[in-house]
Amino acid sequence: MKHFLAFVVITFFCLNDVGAQTYKNTNDQQNGKTFGQLMTWVFDGEKGPKKVEIETSTEWQELIPDQTNYAVWIGHATYLINNGDVTILTDPIFSKRASPIGFAGPKRMIPPAMTLNDLPKIDVVVVSHNHYDHLDIWSLKKLYKLNLETIFLVPAGDRLKLIKAGIKKCI
Repeated sequence: MKHFLAFVVITFFCLNDVGAQTYKNTNDQQNGKTFGQLMTWVFDGEKGPKKVEIETSTEWQELIPDQTNYAVWIGHATYLINNGDVTILTDPIFSKRASPIGFAGPKRMIPPAMTLNDLPKIDVVVVSHNHYDHLDIWSLKKLYKLNLETIFLVPAGDRLKLIKAGIKKCI
C-alpha cells in the first residue's frame, strides 16, 4: 500500500503541468554578450569561483535502523528522505565523476556523505533529469542490485535507458 501511495503522489507531481513553464529571461533580453566576448572568457577569463571547504556531516550514522522521518544530504542533489512510510533517494550519484565514462569528466568536489552500502532499504529512487550529475547509470544499477523491489521514477525519455541497463522497475 505504501508503494502505491508513493507512486500516486509522485506520479501526480510528475504528470501535472501546474507550474510547468518555459524559461524566459525576466528582462526580455538575450545574454547581451558577443561571440568574441564569450571566446575571451573561455580562453582568458576566470573559470569558476574559488574552491571552498565543504563540511560533511556524519550525523546520519546516529540513525537507528527503525528510525523514520528524516532527511540526509548525501551530496550534490542526492538526498535520502524517509517520511515514516517510504524511503526515497533523489538523484543518486555515487561515482567519482559525472560522466558516461569513468576516466573523464568532472570529478566530484567532495565524496558522498555515505556509501551505497550504508543506505537503508530504498523504496523509491527519483531521477529529476538526465544530466550526468543526476542520472548516474552505474549508481542506479548498483541500487537496483541491492534491492530488486525499488521503484525508479525517471523522466519519460529516460525510461528506456534504464531498461537497457537492466533496471526493470522504472516508471
